[in-house]
Amino acid sequence: MPNHITQRLTITFPTPFDAKAFIHKHVNKENCLDFQSLIPRPEEYEGSNGLSGYSESVALLAAIMGGEGDTRALARALALTVDEVKDLPPELLQSYALKVAFENPMLIRVGLQHRYLLLKYGAGDWYEWSVDNWGTKRDAYSGDQGLSDDGLTLTLQFDTAWGAPHPILAKIAELYPALTFNYMAFDEGWFFAYYGTDLSNLTRIKPERDDPETLELFEKLYGEPPEFGDES
Repeated sequence: MPNHITQRLTITFPTPFDAKAFIHKHVNKENCLDFQSLIPRPEEYEGSNGLSGYSESVALLAAIMGGEGDTRALARALALTVDEVKDLPPELLQSYALKVAFENPMLIRVGLQHRYLLLKYGAGDWYEWSVDNWGTKRDAYSGDQGLSDDGLTLTLQFDTAWGAPHPILAKIAELYPALTFNYMAFDEGWFFAYYGTDLSNLTRIKPERDDPETLELFEKLYGEPPEFGDES
């Protein structure tokens, strides 16, 4: 399970029409900010393995090409120990790798796909691409939205996994320079928090239980002060 980063983004628009247009374009059916609408992930990443499952294939491909790769992953692919892999002469290692690839064409296909995506887009699978381009491994979730009575102020609350989506926030600021923003985020593990009005230059703090700034930000975001267990 990831650490959930709870966030609130408040946007003030010049007219209700502008607010509705933004919602139509960038807020999905789950009431979340739609990352895909701001920085689209290429369709070729659909079905790529992501984070795990391809390490053996990538190591195998590297061995076939005469390069260096993850020795542990290569040992798993070749059904050898790490020491046995290290002791093999380069030509014999390459031969072993070719034999395994010939007998398991789907295994090498994953490595080829990883290499192709890496060369074309700079990331070998959907996970790497998402972290590089969204700042988090997946789209936003656990969303809620609210629009002020005058239709000018939109509030979006959502979670992301492990990190805040800084590239997404920066893209919003780039696309809508005339809008006014207010953003806050808090990591449920209390490792970091962010706040600010400049989406490209947010203030980061390390949450502390006895820090007034931390406690104020937490209560603003969650609507109640934090509860600390008995540490005695």
